[in-house]
Amino acid sequence: RGSWWTDLAWNVRHNLRRRRLAIAAAMVVALAGGETMTTAFTLTLLALTGLFAAVRRREAATLLVHGLAIAALGTCVMVMLGSTLVFMAREGTNPEAARRDVTEQETYGLKITMMLLPDQAHRWSLLGSPAARVRETSRIPSEGGQTIGLLGAAGCIAAAGGLLARGWGRRGRDTAAPFDEDALREDMGLLVVLGTITATVGGLALLMGLAGFSQVRVWNRMTLIVAFASLAYALRALDRLWRRRVRPRLAAGAPGRPGVLRAAGIAAVMVLVAFVLWDGANIVIRTPGRTFGLDHDANADKWAADARFANQIADQLPKGSAIFQFPIVLFPESIPPGRMVDYDHLRAWVHLPPDQLKWSYGAMKGRPAGNWQLVVRDEIGESGSLPYLIGLGFDAVWLDTWGYDDAGARARAELDAATGVEPLVSDDGRTLVYDLAPLRDALEAQGTTQEDLAHLATQRLGIPPGD
Repeated sequence: RGSWWTDLAWNVRHNLRRRRLAIAAAMVVALAGGETMTTAFTLTLLALTGLFAAVRRREAATLLVHGLAIAALGTCVMVMLGSTLVFMAREGTNPEAARRDVTEQETYGLKITMMLLPDQAHRWSLLGSPAARVRETSRIPSEGGQTIGLLGAAGCIAAAGGLLARGWGRRGRDTAAPFDEDALREDMGLLVVLGTITATVGGLALLMGLAGFSQVRVWNRMTLIVAFASLAYALRALDRLWRRRVRPRLAAGAPGRPGVLRAAGIAAVMVLVAFVLWDGANIVIRTPGRTFGLDHDANADKWAADARFANQIADQLPKGSAIFQFPIVLFPESIPPGRMVDYDHLRAWVHLPPDQLKWSYGAMKGRPAGNWQLVVRDEIGESGSLPYLIGLGFDAVWLDTWGYDDAGARARAELDAATGVEPLVSDDGRTLVYDLAPLRDALEAQGTTQEDLAHLATQRLGIPPGD
């Protein structure tokens, strides 16, 4: 054995190829431009596997290789986030939006039982009932969709067991061929173990949060990487079983008939795919008498009703009109009031062209464009804010009655009296839209011009009229 420099030179000489380098570069760019959580998971696993491999092999060059990969990926991420970083440098960081608590890792951590158990919506209710029971009684239910299926669960357990029983890799320089199947099996086992102990509730990710990386919180989604490694391990084991046990017996039973082997192989793959689809595609349709599952008919009716109401609003108001939405719900990620769910205020927006109407919901909390709405919510109220809203350029108000404990009775009575107009009402009676044009005309007739209202709004709310 030589120095670490000798080891590095050996690795560069034997493993660095233009094609490999091009593939690695393409992977880095694709990962950097993909989903942020996946990028964070990849950086974490690169660091952990690099440290583990360097200690196991006693090869410092491994740390350099993994460090270069981390640096390349991190640099690509920073370049792609360049405009965001420039904005933050100019405007400052947002003290309210998307601020994560360290302990949110526990709320959104990976739950090993939920990963290994079949989904609660499994086609066979007997298999789905354990997960349903756990989720109903758990104090930390985390997010749904963590299951990796029966085949993935078998691969996960086998991969972890194999790694713990046999260990990983060999001491000394890694001389395995790039496509060595045993090395692949060990690598998949390492990914399963490190991914799980990092992402699980109270795992290594919590320590990372304490170290300052608390913005990454939904570690349960590491299940995608664990699932990939687990399925790769399971399929590798099935492939070995086919080649070493099943195929020789079939060949002995049908000598000179390769078509039989081909047909048997195709049939085996089809059975495996059918089983995985049966096990994993767990979409339960809510039928009469069932309280669990997707009710496509009801959802389709709601979608169509929202579309009709959105188009009615667009027909009544001039193009480009601005609508202020009550109750005020800060964007993003705010606990909605009453019976509303998060992002309910987007129900009409999704059905209209982007330039058809303007909406108050969506203004970023923690910034002046969003925080002035707190004054309306906490100090002024619905009817009292109407002159200021007109001064800011709003043409109508939206009232979602589900956001009030009294089903919007008080707010509706006040808006009826203040505007003097008959509101546009959705089919289900839930949402009302009041045109502010008559009130604006009445105020102007009394001598209060639009400019006067704009000045009053700027003084009271601290924000000038604008888009």
